[in-house]
Amino acid sequence: YPEFWVQTPIDGKHAAVGNGTHFGFFAASKAEVDAFHAAGLRSGATDDGKPGPRSEYGAPYYGCFLRDPDGHKI
Repeated sequence: YPEFWVQTPIDGKHAAVGNGTHFGFFAASKAEVDAFHAAGLRSGATDDGKPGPRSEYGAPYYGCFLRDPDGHKI
């Protein structure tokens, strides 16, 4: 049962863009990755790595990177 939580920081401080952190999701196909990237751009995210293979993560890896309007990597 996958869960995804976004909440205010438990220490009570203001949320800030994390350096070296990002949210990641599994996709069932390359088409889903492509669709996620396109939907993110339409919703105000900026491109931080177009969909495609990422050999540094292994042969079957196909992904993309976006930055949300606050700068978080997705």
